[in-house]
Amino acid sequence: MQPAAGNLRNPADIPDPIEEQVDRQPKLYSGFFDQDDRYQTFRRRGTETWLAFFTVSGQGFMRGQSGAVTLTCPGDLHVYRPDVWNHYGTVPGTRWGFHWIHFQPRPTWAGWLRLKPVASIDGLVHASVDSEEVKRRVADTFDRIHRDTAIGTVWRVELAMNALERVLLLIGEVSGLGRKPLDSRVQEALERIATTPADDHSIDKLAQRVSLSPSRFAHLFKAETGQSPQRFITETRLNEAAKLIGGTAMSVTEVAETVGYRSTFHFSTSFRRQFDMSPRDYRNQRRRAV
Repeated sequence: MQPAAGNLRNPADIPDPIEEQVDRQPKLYSGFFDQDDRYQTFRRRGTETWLAFFTVSGQGFMRGQSGAVTLTCPGDLHVYRPDVWNHYGTVPGTRWGFHWIHFQPRPTWAGWLRLKPVASIDGLVHASVDSEEVKRRVADTFDRIHRDTAIGTVWRVELAMNALERVLLLIGEVSGLGRKPLDSRVQEALERIATTPADDHSIDKLAQRVSLSPSRFAHLFKAETGQSPQRFITETRLNEAAKLIGGTAMSVTEVAETVGYRSTFHFSTSFRRQFDMSPRDYRNQRRRAV
């Protein structure tokens, strides 16, 4: 079960943040660490991705900007949303064995990522697994994820995403993850954006469709999904574009228009920011991978 900060023998023993690290991770990147108490990571601005940890042995800590601390123990899943303060590491005097993954969730995962917030640590949520069998299955699934992300071909990336979905479902079944449904108005907006990414999805229009003011809609959307409507729209369009570039002969201009960009230059700039390469380089890489 999730230990509260008050259960720490001496919270002051948790080390202060070390030199800040900059987020330069790929959008899908994973691994397993078994680290002594010299290990810690600090990112003031967090990561561009979601970042999940599943602890299998020992103890780790997550520390918030306010100084609040929580522990992670075997069976705990912790998830940071993008762009929030990260400070985590091994509890002094122990080791920490854990699976980790940087990822961009599929639109259908929004409800599954609405885990229980960790008190006083902004953007950090968690779920706990008591069943030893489920712990084993989750750990085995993470092992498959690591192999597939390391290979990194088009097919293996899809297999890794499918396996991560399996992790969320396994944990959800035993922990209550995602049982509280998304607000129906946010769900309607998600479905509309995901199925018609090229449409005009301005905040004003989305809010009008669900009978909310723009400010109220934007606040509700972020509270329910962990990201702003504009960020979700942009990521949905670019992920759809990546599929078209990697799997069709459409020109970059045609792809840009298909997913809702009027300017090919703006599209290419946004695509490079999301995938760390130009659309043409992405296409060449995917062709080599297949």
